[in-house]
Amino acid sequence: MNNYIKSEIYRFNNKKTYRNTVIVLLSLVVLVAMGIVFSNIKYTVKEPLTNIAFFGIVMSQDTIMYIVAVIIADILLGKDIGVIKASINSGITRERIFKDKFKISLISFTVLEVLIIVVSSIIGVVLIGNFNINDFKLYLVSLVNMFPIKISVLAIAHVLGIFGNRFALLFILGIYEFLGAILGAASSLNIIIEKIYSISPKGISDTIKANFAKEEIVFMPKAWIVGIGIFFLVFFLGYSKYKKKDF
Repeated sequence: MNNYIKSEIYRFNNKKTYRNTVIVLLSLVVLVAMGIVFSNIKYTVKEPLTNIAFFGIVMSQDTIMYIVAVIIADILLGKDIGVIKASINSGITRERIFKDKFKISLISFTVLEVLIIVVSSIIGVVLIGNFNINDFKLYLVSLVNMFPIKISVLAIAHVLGIFGNRFALLFILGIYEFLGAILGAASSLNIIIEKIYSISPKGISDTIKANFAKEEIVFMPKAWIVGIGIFFLVFFLGYSKYKKKDF
């Protein structure tokens, strides 16, 4: 591991933003689970809580994960322009800066995803008490299907953030959520709109969640093609512009 990425990891670990984000997000998972369990105890007319219902709620919070992706990407970007200038002056190439910062963000985001899986699985055993291995497999496959879409969000946040753009979150929510919702609402009006919606991040995410609720989830190559496609397009365009940026 080169000295530059070591220094970036050190800077990342010494900022409280990531730790606070992890604590808040995992706390939300626990609180949501406890709220659902206690609600089922209080209102006994409701059906018993199942793994499908609980995992479905955890998995459906993709908007929150988009926000988390922006927060993680922002930790080493934008406001640290002075550090970037110093790195360039010391001989670090723009390519290493651009790629190494993203590597750290990607690793950190993936670790957080794994932590959510572990914590939600423990809750499924401890609080719900009716842990089902088949439901858990469906949950994992669903998360695997959704992962490339989240990575594409991380790439957009990284590219916008490294140029100091303060509106990355609004842009991402506008494209991935607001525009996707409009396409979804209009999909019944025109076959072309329906096709566009079906390959949009929002359409893919909604399909994954709907299939999970019906326990029909299977590996979804389309999600990976779209997510990785967006990632490479954004990453290539971002790097092409960044290597010409005048600091």
